[in-house]
Amino acid sequence: MKNIYLINYSVKGIKSLDEDVKLSFYKKTISKDPDMHGYNIKGIYGMNGSGKSGIVTSVKILKNILTDPGYLNNPIIQKNLDSIINKKQENYL
Repeated sequence: MKNIYLINYSVKGIKSLDEDVKLSFYKKTISKDPDMHGYNIKGIYGMNGSGKSGIVTSVKILKNILTDPGYLNNPIIQKNLDSIINKKQENYL
């Protein structure tokens, strides 16, 4: 399988992500053969409930959809996705 690089990414509706979150992983103009080495994410930080785990979860879902043809046909996966997509979790103290 060929390497796939995520250059731009936009997600909304996973866990606490109510609004569009757009990420750009490449800061240069893309040429025919871009140099992807040295542009790894070192960390994601933010306040509690700001969407950090939603971003990570959404990238994991995308990876599974792209690499596993039967991923969305699995009833366990369908139930899990139904519980986290467009379902903002309310936190009460």
